[in-house]
Amino acid sequence: MRRWRRWVLVTVFAIVFSLSCALLAQWQFSRLEGRRRANALIQTNYQAATAPLTSVLAPGKPWSPALTWRAVTVKGTYDTSRQVLLRRRVLNGADGFWVLTGMTTPTGLVWAVRGWIPAGPDARTSPSIPASPTGEVTISGHLTGPERSTTVQGLPAGQQQTAGPTELTALARGARAFPALVLVDKENPAADPSPRRIPAPSLDDGPHLSYAIQWIVFAFAGWIGWWVIVTRMREDDTPVTEGSH
Repeated sequence: MRRWRRWVLVTVFAIVFSLSCALLAQWQFSRLEGRRRANALIQTNYQAATAPLTSVLAPGKPWSPALTWRAVTVKGTYDTSRQVLLRRRVLNGADGFWVLTGMTTPTGLVWAVRGWIPAGPDARTSPSIPASPTGEVTISGHLTGPERSTTVQGLPAGQQQTAGPTELTALARGARAFPALVLVDKENPAADPSPRRIPAPSLDDGPHLSYAIQWIVFAFAGWIGWWVIVTRMREDDTPVTEGSH
C-alpha cells in the first residue's frame, strides 16, 4: 500500500474516532441537562407547601411525572389486607423491603409506603412488619409514580418485586385507587415502632459531566495519536511499494 493511502486511512480513522467521541460527549451533556431539569422539578415539589392529595390527583387519572416528590397529606384508615413487602430496597447499603399498605379514604384507595424494614435471615423469610396505627390516621409524605411492573415467579406470600400498574391493580381488588405511591414522612397518630422513613431524593448531577469530559479528552487523544503516527510515517525512509503487501 502506498504511503498516501496509509495516510488517508489513518486520517479517516482519526476523524471518525474524534466525531464519535464528540457525539458521545454531547449525549452525556444532554443527559446532564435532563438530570438537572429533573432535579429542579424534584426540589420545587419537595419544598412546596403540603397540599391535600385530592387537590393534585384523583383516582383513575393518569400519573403525571410533574408531580414527582410533591408534598401531600392524606386522611384515612390503613387496610392491612392490602399490604405487601416490596423486595430489594437498599437503605444505607443494607438490603430490605418497603412496606406498602393500602389506605382507605372517602375518595379512593391510597398506596402508602410506610417506610423501610431490614431483610430477614434469608430471601424466603419475610421480616416482621411493625403494626400500622389503627383507626383514622393522617399521613404526610411525597408522591412518586408507579414502578415498572416486573413479574417474578415463586416469591414468598406477601412479597412483590415492584409496585407497578399490574401489581397495584391486583392488590386493589376492584377498588378505585390513586395512580401514585405516597412515601410517608409522618403519621398521626404515630406507630411505635415504625418502619424507617424513605430519605429525601439525591439531587446530585450524577457522572454525566465527568463522562462528557472524558469523551472530549479521548477525542483530543485520538488526534495526538494521529500526529504521532503521521510523524513516524514521514520519518520512515523505507519506500512502500505495491508489491510489499
